[in-house]
Amino acid sequence: MFTGTNPWILHTPNDGRTSLYLAPANPPNWANQTRFDSNGDVAFTHNIYVGQRLTVGDVSSPGTLGINNLTLAVGGKLGARSMYVVAPTAPWPDYVFAKGYRLPPLREVAQFVAANHHLPEMPSAAAVQAEGLDLGRLDALLLKKVEELTLYLLELKQENEALRARVSKLEN
Repeated sequence: MFTGTNPWILHTPNDGRTSLYLAPANPPNWANQTRFDSNGDVAFTHNIYVGQRLTVGDVSSPGTLGINNLTLAVGGKLGARSMYVVAPTAPWPDYVFAKGYRLPPLREVAQFVAANHHLPEMPSAAAVQAEGLDLGRLDALLLKKVEELTLYLLELKQENEALRARVSKLEN
């Protein structure tokens, strides 16, 4: 045994898997510790920090996030070929195409943008700087805005076709 620190322990139970454990003070609790299994799985029972540890509210530290309860915190760039985000708790914006959906008049959108310098419902730059953002929620909001833009375009196309028909009728 090492003094002052808990050693890593390789453990092979009857099922044939070999696991590496950070030995706790009470060896019977090995299953509740960080575990590296021979099948490649790694089980962590606490939060994980990669690179610089991210602290809440320490704005002088690079990589800081103002978000509590991060399970995985990466203090630097993160790269991936693909990222899967589970659907947010808010409903997916297919409701934009429902009959009763109220599409805000463009006049209201323009007034909001002039007053707030960002789209309605979208986080402001200051909010993202202070709090970060939830990618699942942001994807849903962006899709909602794309669907609203589609509805505005469809309205404009309908108005355009009506005006063309009227002009054509007047020319004849």
